Amino acid sequence: MVKRDMKTVSLLFGGNIGETKVVFEKASQLLQQKIGSISARSSIYRSKAWGYESKNDFLNQLFFFETRLSAEMILEICLEAEQILGRQRNSGQGYSDRIIDIDILYLEDLIIETEDLTIPHPKLQERLFALLPLNEIAPNFIHPVFKKTNKSLLSLCPDKSKIEKLN
Repeated sequence: MVKRDMKTVSLLFGGNIGETKVVFEKASQLLQQKIGSISARSSIYRSKAWGYESKNDFLNQLFFFETRLSAEMILEICLEAEQILGRQRNSGQGYSDRIIDIDILYLEDLIIETEDLTIPHPKLQERLFALLPLNEIAPNFIHPVFKKTNKSLLSLCPDKSKIEKLN
C-alpha cells in the first residue's frame, strides 16, 4: 500500500566484504530511484563484527530517505537491493559476513510489528554502531517505544565496542 504523506525512513547500511563504500554508494543510488530522495546521511563508522567473530571489520552508514511508501514496500525494496548488490543470505540462524545489509531503524515515529518486520528495529538500543550515526543526524528524535531520545539511548547503550568514525 502506498501512502500519500511523505515520511522519513532511517536505513542503516552495513557490510564487511568487498568494496563496502562503493557498495553503499550503489545502494544509496538504487534506493533513491525506488524509495525516495536522501534527506541526510551520516559519516561512515568502522567497527568489529557484532554478535559473532569475524576477521573483517564492518562499515556502517545511516541514510534518511523521504518516501510515500509503506513499511512493507520499503522492506521489499531493501531486500531486493541487497540481492542485486550481491548479498547472499545464509539459510541458518545467526550472523555472518556480508557484502551489504540494510536495516530499517525507524519510519517516522511509527510502531510496526508484523511477522516479517519490526519498526523501530528491535535491537537498535543495544547497538552502538547504529546509535552513533543516529546521534550524529538526529540526536533529539524520540524512540517511539522507549520514549527516549537517540542521544539518551546512546548514553544508556550497553555496547562498549570500539567504533571509529571515518569521515
